[in-house]
Amino acid sequence: MLLVVALAVVATGCPRARAPHGPAASAPDAPYELDDDLALADRVDHLRVLPRGGERTALRREVAAALVRRLVPHLEAGRLDRVDVAVRELALLWEDEPAALPGELGPHLAALTRARAALARAGKDAETALVLALLAAAEPARAHDHGEELAQIVDYAEDLGRARLGALGPGTGTITVLAPLIERLPAPDWTDRYVTAVVARANLADAALASAAASGRLPDSPAIRAGFRASRDLAIALALAGRAPELAPRLGALVGVGKSRALEDAARAVAGPAATAADWAALARAVRQGHGGKDDRDPAAARAALALCQAALVRFPDDVLLLQAAAGHALDLDRLHQPIALLERARAAAPRDAAVADRLTALYRDRLARLAHGDRPRAAHARLDELRRFHDALGRSFPDHRWSSTWAEALAAYGRGLAAVGELASARAELQRSVGLAPTIEALETLGSIALKRGEYATARGHLERGARLGGDAPSDLYARAKVLRLAGDAAAGAGDRKGATRHWREARELWAHLGEAYDLPPGLASERFAEIGKLFWTLELREEALASFARALDADPEGAESHVQVVAYLLMHDELERARDAFYDALGSDQVGDYHKVYLCLWILAEDRRAGRADDRLAREYLAGRDGPLWYDDIARLATGRTTAERLEVRATTRGRRAELTYYRAVLGPSDQPATEVRRLLEEVVRTDMVLFFEYEMARRFLDRGDRDDRAPAPTARTGR
Repeated sequence: MLLVVALAVVATGCPRARAPHGPAASAPDAPYELDDDLALADRVDHLRVLPRGGERTALRREVAAALVRRLVPHLEAGRLDRVDVAVRELALLWEDEPAALPGELGPHLAALTRARAALARAGKDAETALVLALLAAAEPARAHDHGEELAQIVDYAEDLGRARLGALGPGTGTITVLAPLIERLPAPDWTDRYVTAVVARANLADAALASAAASGRLPDSPAIRAGFRASRDLAIALALAGRAPELAPRLGALVGVGKSRALEDAARAVAGPAATAADWAALARAVRQGHGGKDDRDPAAARAALALCQAALVRFPDDVLLLQAAAGHALDLDRLHQPIALLERARAAAPRDAAVADRLTALYRDRLARLAHGDRPRAAHARLDELRRFHDALGRSFPDHRWSSTWAEALAAYGRGLAAVGELASARAELQRSVGLAPTIEALETLGSIALKRGEYATARGHLERGARLGGDAPSDLYARAKVLRLAGDAAAGAGDRKGATRHWREARELWAHLGEAYDLPPGLASERFAEIGKLFWTLELREEALASFARALDADPEGAESHVQVVAYLLMHDELERARDAFYDALGSDQVGDYHKVYLCLWILAEDRRAGRADDRLAREYLAGRDGPLWYDDIARLATGRTTAERLEVRATTRGRRAELTYYRAVLGPSDQPATEVRRLLEEVVRTDMVLFFEYEMARRFLDRGDRDDRAPAPTARTGR
């Protein structure tokens, strides 16, 4: 699991909260643009908590249209992997309301038909089968034809399985082709065929093992390994199909290796009329358990467990245990609105249950942070006011309870969000209030960062050094302290205390070294560690060591977007253009680095080339020229390649962040004959937006601080998420 900064601050009770500061009138909320991945995920999450009716139908149609819009460019680019991702997400929109699918998916038949043809030509059988099942559901008049084609694909895959695996081949092709389909769509006939194949393959594997044991020659076949998963595969399929009552007899047909006694016992417990809510929760938990009895992260198993809980909630609508179990499975699917709704039902049923309230405090804080960092300060303010009243009520009901997520943390999350949208006065006020209630590294780091970006070095140093003294020796505490110490060193250097700065930087480097030696970090954190060490080496004037650490950061997470962004940015900022360009090319060629990051990396390289008086990087310019989507960063790509003007984009620059970006890129990528005085005026306007946590602000400030009017632009540095 990921190593994250621990923010749970123990507090006794809930101090009575004052009303929070609201965002200024000049800070409108950003719209939900569903072509953006984060906005789409949030709206899909929200869709799951809406009651059936007009609002839900309208949102689902909007989401479906956004997903289908993604198909066309992916098909044109030959990105069939991304086509499949979009189709899989599309199929799940009607998982709990399949009767609505034909009318709502009907307008998109042409795009789906095109996807089917492309996938079939590429020999992608399972992917083609899923599209055919969608077409059959959306086009009832041709359902038979689509079903016949799907059956041909299954039969062909079955023949391939037999040819490849011999006597152990039966069932393998059927299972491979049908698994994505039956996990996403209600298809009774195909589910039956899948279940029959799973049972047959597992029993064949058991017979083969029994025969091999007698001869002493154990076979090594993927069919045998898959046989051990048979009980879980059956449970997932039947749970997602809403056929849990069939689970016990189907599991009973398995023998030997395919059998799971725990799962079979749990299925039997819910089969009778005396089944309890606890029995259903236990079955859901059993479905999640992989080998060794540990929960795995398989999203299909999590969705199956959630489906079982939701089916049981029809019978036990107010059962607190069941509601909490469902919320846990929804959380494991990276959902937020749905677990909140489930736990709110649990709290309504058991208002004196402190454990339920405790889980809600953390989720409410996470929702607040999502809104604030999603450039929606007004919605965040409304939620914060609700959260204040919630904490007040908890303080009265549970005066001695220690909460895992406190009001101070909520204020810190809100303050960070306000800082991210340039509301610095309100941000500082909320962060100071948070620190006054219970100091946290999160709040102090943000206060220090704001001051550091504004050149208030003594103030920044005070906040950051205080933050570095917090926490213990847990890995998360060491991680947070190492990051804060580097910033504290930067603040000390800005204040003219080179000796103090060097001390902080060396302390940070020692902590990062210890983390790498003592813990097996996941790729993203291992890369961040090397990048941070590289920055520390650079500040200590050890250039070669710094460059070597940056190279190791990319090696540690070669497909990671953040690793490339951080390294490219820092190298550009320190005039290592060609080394930055090499890392940029790696990012541009990676399928794992998304369009958002690629666009901004291209903009940075282009800006630096123009600042240095070089010709535009061909690959950067070609990539930007190929961007023609509806998102804001597509607009900036069009601006950079002369396909639109800043004046046309002003109507879209509805938030401070967008105005800061538009002004900045207008300055650094504007006409070649743009006067230096105009460039300076625009960069000063960027600074006046107060978007201190946007790195366009830092770029502009660095350029202005140089006082070099001959430079066209500063070297870019890293970006925060928008």
